[in-house]
Amino acid sequence: FIVVGLDSRAVPGMGKRSLDSIYLKLGQVEMDDMAEGIRALWNRRYIDKNRVGIHGTSYGGYTAVMELVRHPDVFAAAAASSPPTDWRNYDTIYTERYMWIPEENLAGYDAGSAMTYADKMKGRLLLYYGTADNNVHPSNSLQLIHKLQQLGKSVDLQIGPDLGHSAVNQQRMMEFFIENLVMIEDRGSRTDDRASANGPRSPVER
Repeated sequence: FIVVGLDSRAVPGMGKRSLDSIYLKLGQVEMDDMAEGIRALWNRRYIDKNRVGIHGTSYGGYTAVMELVRHPDVFAAAAASSPPTDWRNYDTIYTERYMWIPEENLAGYDAGSAMTYADKMKGRLLLYYGTADNNVHPSNSLQLIHKLQQLGKSVDLQIGPDLGHSAVNQQRMMEFFIENLVMIEDRGSRTDDRASANGPRSPVER
């Protein structure tokens, strides 16, 4: 794998103007920034743009889910651990600093919900949560699973019995990416002539 780390406009150290760009818009600006960062790599001969994966825990898990459903043309697989999936399900002391209250920012909450884009999901999702998570309640993952089931979409699920805010086993995550990014037939939907002319290119894992 080629491993890529990207910063969006909302990362610490970028100044207030940058942070203001996500106010009332969690899950929008920063997700689009990262997707554009990956698209910028598509012209590299050693990158296979059909085999891009993303993983993360907590907000990183939210990022992984949102990228998979919001940008299905960019990400083919995601491993998401303990993700909030709708900010209405998370604690208000954090959420309302960025999103204000749902009654006065309904459009922002809807746009930041993974369920809003679930019907667009084309890639594979590995979802993990701990049953004793008192930070991001398991209902976040269950709500997403329920939505995907309604849409007839599959999800790989890992559960940590009696575990709190934690992440999927690293070995299982690697197996998931190998299964879904390496040991697969060429999707062909986003390949170009250089793929065959220069041999296989490396998958990318963010």
